[in-house]
Amino acid sequence: MAPRNAAIHKDDILSTEGRDPENLIACPGCGEALSGQDEHMFDAERFGLLRCSCSEYPLIAGIPVIVRGPLADSNCDSERLCTLIRAGEHKQALIEALAPRQKAPKPHQLTRLLPSAVAARARSAQLRDFRTKWRHQFEMLCQDESPGSAIRLIRHYFGERYNAANYFSFRAGQPKYLITLALSQLTNAADWKLDVGCGAGHITRILNNSQSPGNAVGLDRNFFLLWLANTRVAPDARFVCCDVEQGLPFGDSVFDFALLSNFYHFIYQKRLMLAELKRVGHANTVVVISSLRNRNVITPTPNLALSPEGYQSLVDEQFEASRMISESALLEQTVLKASNELPPAERPDALKDEPMINLILTNSAEFSTTDNLESENDGAVYRINPLYRRRPDTRGNVAAFEARWPSEQYLEDNPELRAYLRDEIELPADIISALDQHEYVSEMEPLVREGVLVDLPASY
Repeated sequence: MAPRNAAIHKDDILSTEGRDPENLIACPGCGEALSGQDEHMFDAERFGLLRCSCSEYPLIAGIPVIVRGPLADSNCDSERLCTLIRAGEHKQALIEALAPRQKAPKPHQLTRLLPSAVAARARSAQLRDFRTKWRHQFEMLCQDESPGSAIRLIRHYFGERYNAANYFSFRAGQPKYLITLALSQLTNAADWKLDVGCGAGHITRILNNSQSPGNAVGLDRNFFLLWLANTRVAPDARFVCCDVEQGLPFGDSVFDFALLSNFYHFIYQKRLMLAELKRVGHANTVVVISSLRNRNVITPTPNLALSPEGYQSLVDEQFEASRMISESALLEQTVLKASNELPPAERPDALKDEPMINLILTNSAEFSTTDNLESENDGAVYRINPLYRRRPDTRGNVAAFEARWPSEQYLEDNPELRAYLRDEIELPADIISALDQHEYVSEMEPLVREGVLVDLPASY
C-alpha cells in the first residue's frame, strides 16, 4: 500500500510539553489528517465532528468513530450520529452508538390468534417496549461506578450471548491474557503503542504505562466495548472505533510497538493488515501477534486461521525478522517456570499440531537481542481475579477464595487454566491489606504470574 498523503511521524505531532498528538487520526480513505483534532479530543465528555476532503466522522464521548455506514453490532450508522451531533443531541448520539443490534423478542402466544395485520402491529409495539425498557436499564447501569459495574454492563449488553459476555467479563487471567501480558514487556514505557482489536481495553490498560499516560491507542469496531474501556477499564488510554480491515486510521511512522491479541485469525485482509502495521510503524517498531489460531487444529470458535507456514509466508513479505513461538512454550516459560526469558524461535513445520502460536516481528537488525520479559508493575492496581469468590467460612488472618468457572464453554476455550489457576487459594492478611491500599509487595509476584491477581479498576 502506498504511503498516506499526509505522512506524520510521532516526533512531529507531540508538543514540547509531551501533550496528546493533535494530528494522529487520518482518514483511511484519502489519507488526510482529520480536521477537528486537538489535545482534548479523547476526553470522555467530548463530542464533535472530524472532517477530511472526502468524509465526515463523529466524535462520540472522546472516541473518534472512523466508520462510514453502519457501526458494527449496532442498528446505528455514522451519518445518523453526525446528524445528532450537529443538532446538539449528544446524549442521544451516545445511547444510539452504545445500543447493540437487537432482535425482536419472541412473539406472545396470543398474537398467533390475531389477524396478520393486527399481529404485526402487536409485535412492533412489543419490540418498541422491549427497546425502551432495555435502554432505560442501560442508562441506569451507565451511571453506576460501584464495584462490579463493568461486568454488569457487559452482561446487560450481550444478553443471551453468554460466551461473549464471559470472555470479556473474565478476560484477565485467561492464558491468552497472561501470554500477551508477558509479550507486552517487549515495549518501553515512553513508546507509542497500538492495540489492534483491543476489545474492552484489558491489555491497553497494561500498555498505557503510568509514566506516559495516553501513549497507548486501542482500536476496535465495537463502540460499546471501546466506551467501556474509555470509562471503566483504561480511562487514561486513547481509543478509536474503526473497521481495521479497511486500513488503519493513522499517519505514517507513528507507533513504536503494535499488538494484536487473539484477533489476527478473525480477519480476512491479513496481507493488508501486515502492510498497514509496517506503514504506521518504523524500522525499529516491534509487532506482536499473540494467541494466533492454527488452521490445522479444530477449535470451537469459527475463524479464518492459516497454517504456521501460511502465516510465515505472509510475514516474510513485510518484515525482515520474525520469531514464531508456540503458546504452550510461552505459557510453560513465563507462567509455570516463572522465567523472564523469551523462549527460542520454533520452525513453522514443528508447530503443525499446536493450537495457538505467537509471532514477534520487526525490521530492526537488533531484534535477536530483545529477550527480556521482566515486568516493572509500574502503575498497576492489582485486585483478586473476578473468577474467585471469597468463601464465607474464612477465619483468622487468612482469607480463602475458590474459583467459580462461568461455564463449560469457558473452560473448553481456555483448557490451560487448569495448569496454573488453582481451584482454591488462601491469601494472608498482609497481602489483603496491600491490595486494599493499592500497594505492590514482592509476595504478589507469583500470584500475578498465575492470574490470581490482575490489574483491573475498582469498578470492574
